[in-house]
Amino acid sequence: MSELVRRLVKIQTDRGLTNAEFARMLGVNQATWSMVRSGSREPGKKVIEGAFRLWPELSYVYAQALQTETRAYHDGRVEAVTP
Repeated sequence: MSELVRRLVKIQTDRGLTNAEFARMLGVNQATWSMVRSGSREPGKKVIEGAFRLWPELSYVYAQALQTETRAYHDGRVEAVTP
């Protein structure tokens, strides 16, 4: 689970929101949010845009994660994904 998703789950839990309520806030359907929350799906554009719209400070978390992932890839710590 990404740091962004962990933060979103914490926000949802702290506010006592159901998956349906939180999904509505993000602007996605409940099934999408449930899959992202469980880790069976990566957050897509709509989830990320909804999160940044509601909590702009999360864009920093996302940018840091991308930078770390990119650095690990270039350092050879992460193998390229091949089709």
